Amino acid sequence: MRILSGFASVFTDGHRHIASACPVFVRICSAPVLRILLICLAGNATVAATAADSLETIEVVAEQLPATGEVVHEEFTGSHVRIDAERLQSGDRELADVLSHEAGVQTRKIGGFGAFSNLTVRAASGAQTGIYLDGILLNSGANGSIDLSTLDLLNLTSVDLYRGTAPLQLGHGNIGGAINLRTDIATGKPVSQLALGVGSFANQRLQLMHTARHDRWSVLAAFSHQASDNNFTFVNNNGTPLNPDDDRRESRHNAQAARDTLLARTGYVWSVDNRTDLVVQIGARDLGVPEWRNAQDNQANYDTKTEQYQLAQTLDGLGRWNTRHVLFLHRDLSHYDDHLSQVGLGTQDTRGKGLTRGFNSYWERLDKQGSLGISSELRHESLTTDDRIDRSRNFDAVRDQITTTVHYAWLDSKSRWTITPALRFQFIRDEVAENARLHNPGGTRRRDNNTGPQLGVLHQASNRLTLRMNVGSYYREPSFNELFGSIGLIKGNPTLIAEHGTNADIGFTMQASKTLDVNASLFVSWRDELIVTVFNAQGVGRAINSGEAVVAGIELSAKQKISDRFDIRGNLTWQHARSTNEASGFYGKQLPGEAQLSAFARLDYKASHWQAWLETEFEQGRYYDRANLLEAVDNTVHNLGIDWRNQQWRAGISVQNLTDDNIEDFNGYPRPGRSLFFSLSTHF
Repeated sequence: MRILSGFASVFTDGHRHIASACPVFVRICSAPVLRILLICLAGNATVAATAADSLETIEVVAEQLPATGEVVHEEFTGSHVRIDAERLQSGDRELADVLSHEAGVQTRKIGGFGAFSNLTVRAASGAQTGIYLDGILLNSGANGSIDLSTLDLLNLTSVDLYRGTAPLQLGHGNIGGAINLRTDIATGKPVSQLALGVGSFANQRLQLMHTARHDRWSVLAAFSHQASDNNFTFVNNNGTPLNPDDDRRESRHNAQAARDTLLARTGYVWSVDNRTDLVVQIGARDLGVPEWRNAQDNQANYDTKTEQYQLAQTLDGLGRWNTRHVLFLHRDLSHYDDHLSQVGLGTQDTRGKGLTRGFNSYWERLDKQGSLGISSELRHESLTTDDRIDRSRNFDAVRDQITTTVHYAWLDSKSRWTITPALRFQFIRDEVAENARLHNPGGTRRRDNNTGPQLGVLHQASNRLTLRMNVGSYYREPSFNELFGSIGLIKGNPTLIAEHGTNADIGFTMQASKTLDVNASLFVSWRDELIVTVFNAQGVGRAINSGEAVVAGIELSAKQKISDRFDIRGNLTWQHARSTNEASGFYGKQLPGEAQLSAFARLDYKASHWQAWLETEFEQGRYYDRANLLEAVDNTVHNLGIDWRNQQWRAGISVQNLTDDNIEDFNGYPRPGRSLFFSLSTHF
């Protein structure tokens, strides 16, 4: 009750901010929706009492169908893949590692376990790709790009990857697409799971999970602890890549990481059309920040804490409407300590507090020809920074945002054609008070709005061939950190303006035979005022508007069952990501950080209780800088593993990076070389 009371109090404060910014919209749209949500919650006991008999007829099978507000993949016209729990929780994996094995996705890491990791989807950065938790956006003005290393795979039952085109049920539009992290409800008998793991560089892992369903209640609880010294060896060129005489192999210093995460989800079924769910996810990470030259006495660290609270009410059968309403609160706390000025941007001891409060409402009406969906979301986002050494760096920033999406999914009488037109409206108001704690009156305000159309077409040409086509317009305001933040090796740029983009793709999914599935997409994206982060020779980064750019490419993926024991799957992505802004002086240059060619393949062998697998990853044609003078080394990584399991136990051993290569996604910040990991788990 304390959690719910605190949640309601914090949300009420945020709602007042939004109301003051947009009173007309709130009076017209928000108040009726909130009343309906409160009526639903207040009247649940009465509804449950009158529907007790019908509740007994609920079957588990029914709960496996998409709930109101979830993406109906049979109607989704874009490129999509679902990563199930089996793949998420096998071996020594982080979320970035799993996503990097999908077509169109490239990941960036600055080290080993727990180190900052990000991704790009079709050359769109992490800030341009929405990360969602059960359909609610985690990206915000305070946290524009989600650090994937703060998310634990044990907490997830599946991950949906949408490339280029974001599902309309998610509301927001993003240039890169969307990634939805799912924490499904328990549907079966009580199950508990214990997992242990140890590996190279003092890597250690402990995970506990329990799921249960009793009468109308469902419960999921998970805890995970993982830590690593990350003291892998690499060749330090001392900042002189053209002089091999001063190169030496040494251990990575001050790269240790420890992460704890907790997930709790509970749901209560009031009736067949009425359900309440509460999701609480808390994470804490302690992270050393290695210095570019790998100084042994470096003491810089970056600690983060994240909290996500989401209270959802599903209420179907309101006339011809089905609805889902969510109150959410997301909190991000960070502490960057480099009081000895050892990393690169001077002496810093900065604390940041990011807070997002909001309300999401989804309404769906089904008819004979298809479904009409309306999604509205109010968000109040804030970021407060406090540098205890140099208070002139402090700033307070607030963003109020309204996003409304209207879409219709039309199906013909034979269900061969699906056409989904949509219109998205966004309104944003920013207010930034620089040096607010010093009572400096120099603040800034900005307002902007955007209307973006979207159209998708899906054609079921035959039982084995599905064709798809999509086009849409997208828009993104820069985050507070991109504008004003200067932490670690990233500097703010207050001159940034919003970026715009138009995506188009065409593709097909084909079952070529009983054992072979093929998926292909041809995509192109036109981007204006594209925001990219560029790094200088010392590894210091800064977000800039790079002007116009065009990204075009091809994605191919396939799965083949060779025999009863052998399976193979793989993908290949070729993309042409170029600046087309003649005024910038970089016309025709490749966008920094993006590989032109990437590929992945995995071979599985299964026999009785055993499974062996071999993976190969490949990237080619990548630059660190806009001028394409600092070329990254092409890399090929091989991974190998063996698993054994029976009905209760599972054991596995994996070797990552067999050839012991130190890949540098960021210049001067290598990943680990060869590493070994052993895991043991049981469920009861």
